[in-house]
Amino acid sequence: MKKSLLILIASVSSLGIFAQDDVVIKGSGATPVTEQMAPKKVVDSLHQRFPDAKSVQYFKANPANVKKWNITHDDNLQAGENIDHYTISFKRDDMQYYGLYDANGKLLVSRLEQKDAELPEAVKASLKKAGEGKGYTLVDKTYYKTSNYGNNKEYYEVTATNGTKKKKVIVAPDGTIVKVK
Repeated sequence: MKKSLLILIASVSSLGIFAQDDVVIKGSGATPVTEQMAPKKVVDSLHQRFPDAKSVQYFKANPANVKKWNITHDDNLQAGENIDHYTISFKRDDMQYYGLYDANGKLLVSRLEQKDAELPEAVKASLKKAGEGKGYTLVDKTYYKTSNYGNNKEYYEVTATNGTKKKKVIVAPDGTIVKVK
């Protein structure tokens, strides 16, 4: 009985971690809009890049929402007053995809949920080394790959646990740990 309860608690709390990613994409006051309300250039850009996108959701982002897409201080997204950006969420082939577009249809940042996929060897080695002696292990093989098209940087975001403690670890493709939340 105790084992079942612990599994249930762990499952529910891990859902909360992944729900936080929706907060970055949709939350902080982002306003849902229809495809007809989104700029034509944004819709066209999405369909050109991802013609097989399903369950597409559009949101008009506010400045706080845009700023949450930044991972490091090198990321170039500013939370200015006159920002006109849109976030898009959709599913494709058993994966979840998020994109931040400007009103001209330019993809600024994408975030791809990858399941049961292999992380690059340098990232795995870095995570293993970082967890040694600290007791942290990866929650599962689901992670996010974030690509910033403005500064041509990519990051891998994984969730690690140590008992009841959870951390989001952001790692560059070369294995450099960028941030731990």
